[in-house]
Amino acid sequence: MQKLAAVIAGTMLLMACGSEPKRETLGGPVAEKAPAGKAGEPAGNLYLTLETDMGDIRCKLFEKEAPIAVERITKLAKNQFYDGLTFHRVIPNFMIQTGDPTGTGSGGARGPGFPFEDEFNPNLNFDVPGRLGLANPGIRDSNNSQFFIAEQPVPHLNGRHTIFGDCTGLAVVRKIARVRRDERTDKPLVPVKIKRAAVERVPPGS
Repeated sequence: MQKLAAVIAGTMLLMACGSEPKRETLGGPVAEKAPAGKAGEPAGNLYLTLETDMGDIRCKLFEKEAPIAVERITKLAKNQFYDGLTFHRVIPNFMIQTGDPTGTGSGGARGPGFPFEDEFNPNLNFDVPGRLGLANPGIRDSNNSQFFIAEQPVPHLNGRHTIFGDCTGLAVVRKIARVRRDERTDKPLVPVKIKRAAVERVPPGS
């Protein structure tokens, strides 16, 4: 009887522990997990919105296809890393690039987790406008905080840059790409800033 009572008590304890809401962090305050989707995955899509001097650019993030990139970039965004940074390289009919605190194209985030590895997915290519990709110096697994938004298909970047999202607001991208710039460095003559980089999860059907 004592053994039976112990088994019942242990089972009740496991059930009680399992009923506690699980919590997680993503570079910000501890928050409740989003409602679970299939196989316990968060329901809904994760978005990064860049609020710029020239309008908003909203990007759906590819959590399944590029989980490391999404985790690193959203953590930086939630820690306000991108707020106040400029688009340091803009090229019409190609792309706009940001994410360097020095504004030169040679800087980036420092500390654990940087640089990080490439994530290439055979089902994702630079075959449509608005792809969100990680910038790198041409060395494998050298990703940092810099990223770019392609204005149009750029197939020559396939297999060279991790794709971790897809952006709308391409009218804003085109506008930024066409500001007056230094023809030698492609840096805008008048800075175009990210006022705020916001991360949000949008429930299904919203």
